[in-house]
Amino acid sequence: ALPIYLGRMKATKEQTGNTLWVHLKGDITELADFENEIGPLTGATIINIREVTRITSMGVKAWIQFFEDQVDRGAKLKFEECSLVIVEQMNLTMNFVSRGEVLSFFAPMICSKCKNEQTMLISRSTCPPPGATLPEMQCEKCGSKAIFDEVPEEYFRFMRRKR
Repeated sequence: ALPIYLGRMKATKEQTGNTLWVHLKGDITELADFENEIGPLTGATIINIREVTRITSMGVKAWIQFFEDQVDRGAKLKFEECSLVIVEQMNLTMNFVSRGEVLSFFAPMICSKCKNEQTMLISRSTCPPPGATLPEMQCEKCGSKAIFDEVPEEYFRFMRRKR
């Protein structure tokens, strides 16, 4: 029998002035315990989710319940460096960011020559308007141009939603 991988979410916190920085890493599944890993949030909170690699349906449910409760208690949430799996959930689930603001997110890129897959970090302020194309980037592997590897109308849907 193959071993079953049960990756766990890990959270680290750091207070800088009036802002709490929370870094989430790993898999968000039914095992995710936001209350114990993160604890109560109040005021300005920036959630870095660059290293979230997977989220299951039960993980989505726990995520929404936790962050909605925190917003109801007065937390002002901002999400930065949203991983590809998080962007997917933001597009699928209406209230995934719980009235929070998305500061930046990753977009999938693919090399037009060697087909190497990589990501580009996009900030909300530099996100292209609907119909515009993303800037190209250089392939990390061969140096050729890497282009956006998604359907823009689909991928950026979360940006057009009201919070």
